[in-house]
Amino acid sequence: MKGCQAARSAMIMSPKLPRVFLVTLLALLFLPAVSQAADIPNDYNFGPGPSTARSQGPAQSLRMTTAAIVPGTIKPGFSFMTGISESSIWGLTDDMNIDFAVRDIRLGGTYGVNERLGFGIFFDHRHYYGGFLDQLTLTTHKIFGLDMHGRTEVDKYLHRIIRYDGGGNVIFETNDMEQFDHSGISLAAHYVLTFGSDGFLPAIGLTGIVRYVTEAPPGDEDNPIDWTLGSGFSKRLSETWYLYGYLSYTSFGQDTVQPAGSTVTPLEFTDDAINVMVGGAWKFDPKWAFLVQYLRSEGAMEDFDIMSEASNEVNLGVKWQVSDKDILEITMIENLVIHDNSPDIGFLLTYAHHFGE
Repeated sequence: MKGCQAARSAMIMSPKLPRVFLVTLLALLFLPAVSQAADIPNDYNFGPGPSTARSQGPAQSLRMTTAAIVPGTIKPGFSFMTGISESSIWGLTDDMNIDFAVRDIRLGGTYGVNERLGFGIFFDHRHYYGGFLDQLTLTTHKIFGLDMHGRTEVDKYLHRIIRYDGGGNVIFETNDMEQFDHSGISLAAHYVLTFGSDGFLPAIGLTGIVRYVTEAPPGDEDNPIDWTLGSGFSKRLSETWYLYGYLSYTSFGQDTVQPAGSTVTPLEFTDDAINVMVGGAWKFDPKWAFLVQYLRSEGAMEDFDIMSEASNEVNLGVKWQVSDKDILEITMIENLVIHDNSPDIGFLLTYAHHFGE
C-alpha cells in the first residue's frame, strides 16, 4: 500500500507533468470557440502547409525530433511521403569541439478518416559521418562575411565530439560518430479540434506520437519508447498568405550514451524537451509556395556547454504542386544569424503523393 502511495506521489510531483499539461492546456483553451463559420469549407485555413523540416540542432539531432503536424497535414485517404536532408554541424569552445554531418532519412504513410481525424506511421533513420558540406559551409561563411569560428583550423570531413574539463583535459572523445546512428518507427494520431473561421480563429489540432527505437547508440537502452504530445494551428491570413504554429512536448526513453572507444565520462541527455515552430507560407502561384520557418528546441544535453542550450533554426524553402496528387519540397537550413547550437548549413528534399481525390 505504501508503495502504491509513493508511486502516486512521485507521479504527482514529476516535473514532466506540468510541461505536458502546458501543451494540452494551450489547445484546450480554444475548446469554447470550436464553432466555425458555416459558410467556409473545412480546409479554408489549411493552405500549402508548413515545411516538413525537423530540428537538425547538434544535440537535438541525436534524439527523436518530429516535424510539425498541423491541421491539413494529414489529408483524407491514403498518402505516402519520403524525405532526405543533409546538415553540417560545427561547434568550438574552450570546453568542447563538435564536428560532423547528419543524413536524415524519413519514410511514411498517412490515412485521413476525414478532414478532422487522421493517423500515420513513419520510419526515420539518422546517420552521422564526415560530411561533404564542409567546403560549402566555408564558402558560404566567406561570401556572407561570417566568422569562421575555428573552422579553418581543423581538417575537413571529420566526425567527432570532444569534451574538456576546466583544466583542458579530455573527459569525453569519440571520432566515430556512426555509433550515434539511430532509427525508429513512429505511430501518430491527429485530431482537428476546430477548423476555425474566416475571422480570427485558426484551425487547431492535437497530435500524439509514440516512437519505438529500433536502433540506438550504445548506453542506457532499457527504455526504447519516446513519445510526443503536440498542439498546432493553421491560419489563412489572405488569399496568398498562411501562418502556422506548433508546440510539442517530448519524453525520451534513453538518457545516457557511452560510445565504444570513448572515455569514461558518458554523455548525459535530458529526459524531455519542449519544442516550438512558427512558420509562414506565401502561395504566390497556384502551384508554388514560398516557406519560412523558425524552430526552437530545448537543450538536449546535461551540463555540456552549448550542447545544453536551445537550438534556433531558420528554414527557407519552396513547395511545388507537381500535380493534383504530388508535392515536392526543397528547403535550405542556413545559420546566417550565428547561434552556437544550430546547424551550419543543410538541405531538405521531400516528396509526397496523395492517393485520394
